[in-house]
Amino acid sequence: MLVLYGGGRSRWVRPLWMLRELDVPFRTVVVDRDAGDLDAPAFRALNPVGKIPVLVDGDLVLAESWAMLAYLGDKFPDRGLVPPPATHERAIHDQWMFYLATELEPPIWLLHRQTTFGEGGREVRALAETNLARAAAYVEERLRDRAHLTGDAFGPPDIVLGHLLTWRVLAAFVEERPTLRTYRDRVTSRPGFPSFLYA
Repeated sequence: MLVLYGGGRSRWVRPLWMLRELDVPFRTVVVDRDAGDLDAPAFRALNPVGKIPVLVDGDLVLAESWAMLAYLGDKFPDRGLVPPPATHERAIHDQWMFYLATELEPPIWLLHRQTTFGEGGREVRALAETNLARAAAYVEERLRDRAHLTGDAFGPPDIVLGHLLTWRVLAAFVEERPTLRTYRDRVTSRPGFPSFLYA
């Protein structure tokens, strides 16, 4: 059985949401950062860098949420969340996954780290805000006449974007942008979204 390790509102929300959308058997193991679980030898044996999430499928261990989404989509092709390889639809899917990973998430992560841990100065924050506004504008334009990033079908790009738009550091940013706010509310109202983590 698939086993997902994680906790809180971290990036483990992504594979957890994906597994719930796929409606396949899995179990979760909650990893408590505050209790030192990330440094426990048993967990470090799974992920030597001590970060969540971790997905275990038999003898396969994955420690990056992006890889988990790709793997799970390909493992369960009949569920239709990821287009078949070498199709135009898959190319668009992959393009959006890479865009979110390289253009949208980095400035959000910088803002999160500065807000949470006080890292960086005003210049870092200004650069992050500029890059976020530029990346988000492209996403907004894409969503103006589409229900989802890749068109009509919900998939991993929506899981990633939906999760990013729930980050507290973006609350005011999203509220000021009706397209993003409406999209966030729509995708996070899906039955598969782990809303219990946000209660």
